[in-house]
Amino acid sequence: MKNNLVTTLLNWVLATSVILAVWSCTQFFFRSRDLRGQAALLQAEMGKFQQNRNFLNLLLNDTVEYSRRNPDMVKVLESVGLTLNRNTNAAAASKTGAK
Repeated sequence: MKNNLVTTLLNWVLATSVILAVWSCTQFFFRSRDLRGQAALLQAEMGKFQQNRNFLNLLLNDTVEYSRRNPDMVKVLESVGLTLNRNTNAAAASKTGAK
């Protein structure tokens, strides 16, 4: 009788562990699939962010170039919080001219 009870108990433990393993595998499958989808969306958003950043850098460079020809633009740039460091450009030009 003891052998029968232990065998039955072990069978129940085995069945429970199999059911939990199957449940865990399905949860892992669905969650990893969702995560892969979110990773693809994040990658697309990062691409858009890089594209916007490159565009803004080009726009800023063009604005700085325009401010060199039109000094009134410096006031506009300073009102937005951008300052041009003209002293280092003049110092660099004088150093290269002295050589």
